[in-house]
Amino acid sequence: MGRTHRGILRVVPFSGLRRFDKIEGMERRYPKGAESHRYVFPEIIGGHYWAQPKYAIERPKGRYDWLLLLTLSGEGLVGDGKTMRRLAPGQMMLFAPGAPQFYRKHPEAKGWESLWVHFYPRTDWAPLLAWPKMVRGVGAFDSAVLPEAAQRAIRAELREAVCRTLDGTPLGDAQAMNLLERVFLRCRPVKPRPKDEHEAFAERIRELFQRNPANTEETLARQLGLSRAVCARRFRECFGMTPTVYGERYRLEQAKRMLAAGLAATVGEAAQVAGFRNASYFAKRFRGIYGVVPSTLLKETPEGRPAGAQQRGKWKMGPGTDRGPQGVTGGFCAIRPGMPYHIRRPQGRRDWLLFLTLSGEGLLGGRGIDTVRLGPGKLGLYAPGAPQDYRMTPSVGHWDFLWLHFRAPVEWGPLLTWRPMSEGLNVLDLSAFREEAQREIGVRLRAAARHARGYAPWEARLTRNLLERALLRCLLEEQNGRKEEDAFAERMQAHLFRTLHRPQTVAALARAAGLSPSRFAHRFTETFGESPLAYAERYRLGRARRLLCEGICSSVKEAAFAVGFSDPLYFSRRFHRLYGVPPSRCTGDEAQGDGDPSTEQ
Repeated sequence: MGRTHRGILRVVPFSGLRRFDKIEGMERRYPKGAESHRYVFPEIIGGHYWAQPKYAIERPKGRYDWLLLLTLSGEGLVGDGKTMRRLAPGQMMLFAPGAPQFYRKHPEAKGWESLWVHFYPRTDWAPLLAWPKMVRGVGAFDSAVLPEAAQRAIRAELREAVCRTLDGTPLGDAQAMNLLERVFLRCRPVKPRPKDEHEAFAERIRELFQRNPANTEETLARQLGLSRAVCARRFRECFGMTPTVYGERYRLEQAKRMLAAGLAATVGEAAQVAGFRNASYFAKRFRGIYGVVPSTLLKETPEGRPAGAQQRGKWKMGPGTDRGPQGVTGGFCAIRPGMPYHIRRPQGRRDWLLFLTLSGEGLLGGRGIDTVRLGPGKLGLYAPGAPQDYRMTPSVGHWDFLWLHFRAPVEWGPLLTWRPMSEGLNVLDLSAFREEAQREIGVRLRAAARHARGYAPWEARLTRNLLERALLRCLLEEQNGRKEEDAFAERMQAHLFRTLHRPQTVAALARAAGLSPSRFAHRFTETFGESPLAYAERYRLGRARRLLCEGICSSVKEAAFAVGFSDPLYFSRRFHRLYGVPPSRCTGDEAQGDGDPSTEQ
């Protein structure tokens, strides 16, 4: 028997090695073969579950997070302990925080295969979580009421979300949250059901904490028009904790999101914004809840840069950039010759603006921003507050593009920091990505632009979900591309070092890289900024200079032969042209120079 942070987790013992896990800073022992967990940050965690004959989960007081169960095959018995329901294939159960959780394989079933996801919903998910109620705090949904294609999509997306939670990375968790939101959008209630008193109270509390995270038991009671004792009792019944504990957890979650999104440069800054006067106390409470110190999040910003460094410049975020899905608008535009289309916004806008060129070409710029050409397959992104100036390229004759204005939530900070950033204008070339990724990004953005013209509330949510999925794929491909380029650069430098004494040819280098000579030359020039033979010669000359400076080679002739030059006179001419001095004068100099590629990479 192991105690979680809420309630009792009973696991029937099996033979096998025992393992340990941490949940919210507390150790929990569970046997091999039981429900497996991965824990990094408590936003989302999932797994694929095959029930053992006598395996059962009992949490009389529930948990602090939400739990979603989907049956894939077999049958389970799920409920709150008093009211139990058979969970057949395609049926789902949703447990709210604090609701008792009891589930196991049905005694009459041969097995039970299911997917489970524990998660903390985003602030605007409340309408998506309003499922038909089985008992208080427990909702049920049968996907059989949906078309067969939608049922298959729900199973596939939830499987992929579970796989992404196992990555153990912030990007994997972000992808999992996006897929889970898509599942809830597919299962959205057709007609809003009336809220009972308990749910209305919980929603009102969440609104008050969103407005002022520093609310106390006294201020809550005054705003709700209740006595302090009644407010505390109802609060504990609803959330399973006191208002003080809830407020602290809410502020810690806000600080965690700021650190993860790079909006706070230091732990002290995040603590101050979240309402903690003492940074040491904040770090201690953060570690007690999440199991890691807050500085861990600072090390996980894109490209290892300090948090908060990616969104600095003359442009600023602008007020009102976190207003939820109602801030998404978009559509398609076709510019032809003779149309007076030229948009100028010297002060920019308060939201983000994204372009994708479908055909033709446009010119993007602004006051103090270099004008860039936006051809087919290129994404352009204006940050809030950045001057905007865009029009069709006159020499091309037409420009077909889609556009999206949106307000970015805090979690999107790493998704909107493409390289390079030029005073608030970014351009990303999708042609550098794999064909599969290019298709997916294009399809998602086209669907987002179509749904952005709808008026239903769920369409706005779906638009933002599609946009987020496209931006996540861009970030993933950009990271993979950088890793491939880094590996390519390291491999080529290692090959040049091993073959330093031999003359280099493009064909030999291409064979070492496993590419055709033309493809190799193109990729090499993109990576190193010069042709393969020019780089190889500069690399060899840099090594020769180091050999002479460090006294390893006693003569110019010896150094020339050591790096693959058969003619010492030609070596001396090339050396003098690169460094401005003959090689005979390098003895005793510093072993570094502007022309040595080995010191630049």
